[in-house]
Amino acid sequence: MFNKKTKIYLIIFIIVALLVSVIYSFYIINKRAIEIGKRFVPEKQNIVIIPLNKIARITCYKTQGIMANGNYTYPGAVAVSDYSIPLNTKIYVEGYGIMSIEDHTASWIQKKRGFTIDIYSPNCSMKFGVKKLTYKLLK
Repeated sequence: MFNKKTKIYLIIFIIVALLVSVIYSFYIINKRAIEIGKRFVPEKQNIVIIPLNKIARITCYKTQGIMANGNYTYPGAVAVSDYSIPLNTKIYVEGYGIMSIEDHTASWIQKKRGFTIDIYSPNCSMKFGVKKLTYKLLK
């Protein structure tokens, strides 16, 4: 039906179309994350700080995707290892400010490594490492 040259062009066209759709998907995800990040402004109304200055294990991640609450990852979103803390709770981390708990880490992290706060940052690198910082939950 098709000659060899036409088949090659057809295969190249399909590969290019797939690549374009993947790149466009990442563009849409990043655009959505940036829009959400711009809307994330900590509200100053009736914030009550729970008087707990506990120390947590702080890590960083840059993998983009959908979090437990259905939103895409964005700067200011964190995942915590303690499943008893509800999603969308505000948390203050020393040196990083007020962020929102949008996801939970794997359950084994709490058991093996203790309470962990995993901060999303598109600029995250291995240099970040693991830090021990104080945190406060906000109501």
